[in-house]
Amino acid sequence: MKKSKKALSTALILCLLIPAVLSAASALEAPRRTEIRAELWDGHFYVEGRRAFLTGADGASDLPLCYDGVIYAPAGTLARWAGKDLCVEDHALSLSGEKERAISSWPEQGTYDLEREARLRREGIGAVERGDLAVLWDGQTLPLAAQDGRDLCPLEAEGLLYLPVRCLCEAAGMQVTWASVNGEPSIYIRGPLEPASQERIREYLKAGYLLCDGMDRLEVDLRNAETAEQIEAILRRQESLLLQVEALLRENADLPFLAYGNSTIAKICQYGQEKIAACYAGGVSSDSYLDVRWIIQISRIHIRGELLQVQDAFDQKGVIEEWD
Repeated sequence: MKKSKKALSTALILCLLIPAVLSAASALEAPRRTEIRAELWDGHFYVEGRRAFLTGADGASDLPLCYDGVIYAPAGTLARWAGKDLCVEDHALSLSGEKERAISSWPEQGTYDLEREARLRREGIGAVERGDLAVLWDGQTLPLAAQDGRDLCPLEAEGLLYLPVRCLCEAAGMQVTWASVNGEPSIYIRGPLEPASQERIREYLKAGYLLCDGMDRLEVDLRNAETAEQIEAILRRQESLLLQVEALLRENADLPFLAYGNSTIAKICQYGQEKIAACYAGGVSSDSYLDVRWIIQISRIHIRGELLQVQDAFDQKGVIEEWD
């Protein structure tokens, strides 16, 4: 009888303990969602040699995050940079397929909310670590890890899902480099370059800098010009320089990492040619003097700025060498 009572007592204890143990084990294995505070990241992205912006599919601006020393960007933006389709399901974020990489340009007019950015910078950003969300790359689980080996997971903030920039870009076979340009932190992202492409970039930059120097000299000479003949000679030199810029753009139109800058400079060249033609048609006057000086200044700023941007992006991997 005593043995029977003891067995019954043991059975009751086991019945009580087993559910508790299973519940604890289940809690340990359950996907985690942890609330955190992230910060805005004050830096720039350069993708394939040109400045890239975080813009959503609707053209609105998004913001990069920094959490525990890791930089995150919206999953949709990273998918476009990597040339992948993005699909979000209940417990998985899937990137798959192959398509042309799309680099975001300036956000649509009116979508950049300075007040929102100031508030988030001041207060921080409430976010959630989505440990319950697996990341799949072409159907295979993509491990997310920091450079020091820490496990990472997607973040959810401001209605968007964020992924670690380095993990996603390296999964796409792109090189990721950190650097500081003009005192501002920057992340450079690009695919490997063939030697022939490297040489073309060097030649493009050499030619571009010569044209910038020519624009600089034009501006100095124009400031010192005293006669209509001198101004007209400067007009002819500027026309020649702008034609050389247009030729340089045409010859390198197939370089995708220059496409954004090329379109900007091409518009300036076109406008400059129209102004020069108007000056010739109407004769050189004080008004045309101001027009030409303005065109020279704008051309110089844009050409030099775009070339420096390209150089900065490729210098970080030793692609561009110094030249005399």
